[in-house]
Amino acid sequence: MYKILMAAALMTFSVPASAQMIVLGTGLSRTCYETALVSQTVDREDIEVCTKALSQAAIPRDKRIATLVNRGILFMRAGDYDRAIDDYDLALKMDDSNGAAYINKGAALIYKGQYDEALLVLNTAVALNPDDLHAAYYNRALVLEQQGDLNAAYDDLTKALELKPEWDLAVKQLDRYVVTSAS
Repeated sequence: MYKILMAAALMTFSVPASAQMIVLGTGLSRTCYETALVSQTVDREDIEVCTKALSQAAIPRDKRIATLVNRGILFMRAGDYDRAIDDYDLALKMDDSNGAAYINKGAALIYKGQYDEALLVLNTAVALNPDDLHAAYYNRALVLEQQGDLNAAYDDLTKALELKPEWDLAVKQLDRYVVTSAS
């Protein structure tokens, strides 16, 4: 048995992880994906590219879902969490097994301080075992820490790091914990 103690800064300094959805080929959907992948600062033109991609009638279903998730990420980075959640919900209406949409919706809910709802969404993401499972565990750890369950948060951070070794975000979070034996 072990006991987990918080060593340093609180979760408010933590940043939830995003899970972009890859779009193959060229065109506006691909540009939207690339912007979501690399841009930490977002302007209106970045989001507009995604919106234009979504307005194309011939966009295949899988690209539409990916573009909704990626535009949601851009909205989230711009601080527009409600519009981000709307995009994730639209993607989930089209495919309720889309792990990336759940991971990102959980992140947006964390930003909004809606931890109970975020936990439910992130539990679903973990159960779906998405490609970015490490991000689901990481985000869920942030929620669990906020709710005071430090042991479970530590376990999820450890799992995130196991899935993505040397991941800087998880390493920094784990460095804030002190593990002692329970007596």
